[in-house]
Formats: sequence, C-alpha cells, structure tokens
Amino acid sequence: MVFLVLVVNVISASPLMKNPLRSYRSRSILPIPVGTSPSVVDSIAAGTQLAIEHCQHAFQWDRWNCPKSTFTRQHKLLPTRETAYAKAIVAAGIVYEITRNCSRGSIEGCGCDQSLGGPPTHLPNHIYIENSTELLSSLVQEVPNLQNTSKWSWGGCSDDPSYAIEIAQRFLNALDKDMKPAAYVARHNSKIGSETASFGEISRKLKERYRQSERLSYETVEKSMYVENTAKHEMMEKEVEGMESSLVYLEQSPDYCVLNTAEGISGTKGRMCSRNTNSTMAAERNSCRNLCKKCGYTVKRLKKTVSKRCNCTFEWCCEVKCDTCQENVDEFFCV
Repeated sequence: MVFLVLVVNVISASPLMKNPLRSYRSRSILPIPVGTSPSVVDSIAAGTQLAIEHCQHAFQWDRWNCPKSTFTRQHKLLPTRETAYAKAIVAAGIVYEITRNCSRGSIEGCGCDQSLGGPPTHLPNHIYIENSTELLSSLVQEVPNLQNTSKWSWGGCSDDPSYAIEIAQRFLNALDKDMKPAAYVARHNSKIGSETASFGEISRKLKERYRQSERLSYETVEKSMYVENTAKHEMMEKEVEGMESSLVYLEQSPDYCVLNTAEGISGTKGRMCSRNTNSTMAAERNSCRNLCKKCGYTVKRLKKTVSKRCNCTFEWCCEVKCDTCQENVDEFFCV
C-alpha cells in the first residue's frame, strides 16, 4: 500500500472531508473516472484519518510522536521503522473503514461474509480507480487477488475484509516500476497492516511489531528482488519470508531529540511529558526522562488552572447535572 497524497487534505481539515470527490478532481491529484463511488473515497479518507489519530495516540509519549510531516512528506521520508509503522497503520485504517461500510451496505456492489450465500459478484466497474504514481508516491500494497468464487450478501452479516483489501489494492497499488528496495519493503509493511479489519486490535499489535521490527540490508533486498531463481535466490527469499509477520525497515531512525526541518523532525524541546507514576503505559511513566533528560533538556513544571465537571448527580428522569469546578494541575515540559 502506498501513502496517499489525500492524507494532506485529511490532516488539514480541507473540503475533502465534506466532498472528497470534488476536492480530488479540482486539485487534479486523483485520476478518478466519472461515476466512481464517492462512498469508496469517503471510506479511504475516513480510514486515513482514523489511522492518524490512533498513530498519534499510540506514540504520544515517544520521541517520534507520529507528526503530521510523516503523512504530508511521505515522498521524502527515509525507510525507517517509524515509516514502516505509519504505512502499515494507514493500510489497516483504509481496510477497516471499507470493510465496515461494506458490511453496513453503504458501498454499492459489495457485501460481506461468503458463508451467507448469494451469487458471485465481481468488483463493480464504477468502484475501480486507476493506478496513479502521482497519488501513490512510492509505497505499494501487495495483496493476493480475490477468487471469482467469492460470494457476497447485503448487510446484517459479519465483517469480511477481503473485499476491502481488493478495493484498497486497486486504489493504492501503483507499483514502482523500478522496484527499488524501499518500495519492496513498503509492500511488505502495508500488507502487514491490511491483514485484519479489527482496528483496535491491529493498532495495538502494530505497536508491538514496531518495537520488534527488523532491519534488512539493501543488498539482501536487491538480491532477493533481482537474482534469478537459483538456490541462492531461494535462500535469500526464505530470509525475507521469515519476517512475514514483522515490520521491516532499511534505515536507522534519525535523532528525534533535535530539530531538523529538512527531515520534518520537530525535536523534543517544548514537548509535554508526564510524571503520572500510576499510568499503565511505561512510555508515559518514563516520558520526562526519555523526552527531556536523555535528549539533553531539563524538565520545567508549570502550574495551570483547569475547569472540570464535578459534584454530578442523576435526576429522575433522566438527566445528569454537574457543577463546574476549578482545579490546579501541574504540567511538565522539556526546556
């Protein structure tokens, strides 16, 4: 799967969210044929936004906190493990939204669980969106084509992500003709993200796979891609296939402590950290040390007064009434 140029619009809350099809066409970003289902484009936009929100939540206490530059500068990003995670979660978000909307009957021409019967259905022509390297940049998704024996049924059935994967493939698989190592690795990582449509679960699992991600050498990838089908080639293929459930990357991560505008890195100076020792998240408990002290900064405490609901009561029937209370809280920043 590839990162979408449309992500720029999703983040900036542009007219895309109100009328995605019109925004795409007016900016000449997508070669969308007349008659393409707007519900498909809506699902892709919503899935991308969902992925961004989950990504930023998952990494809010890390040095790399899933900044907007990850999505708006995808064509300039190094193939690091952070990029691998971002690509995978966007793949998951798109597949999740399309799957959910298919099962609701919101997308014309698709249904869900094969076991519920119904005549075989081919992907409707009006849903097809042509490949575009302008749209897809350099990332690609490799998903096996569906067999024509698949059966679909309208609403009231369990989610089946296979249809969503096919749409995502058609929309996102502008394959890099040169098949450079970065594109090869991107195909792998986005396939990891599209394996399931249970988004809460995949979000958590992808964070685990991010921590366990494995580095490939350019030489290994290039040989696996180009060497003839010899015993040596098969051996290298097995090395890559052995990582089929892992996120993989080619470049070591840059220093996220320091501002680097050329790479879209904002640094950790000015970032908020937490001294909530009761947090269940290790990243939050250790955030002041990892974001500030280990990056060469000190921790500054600021007092802040916040308003919150308090003294809430339930009145029959059926209303909850609350007072508004002022509370002094401490906030901590890297300076």
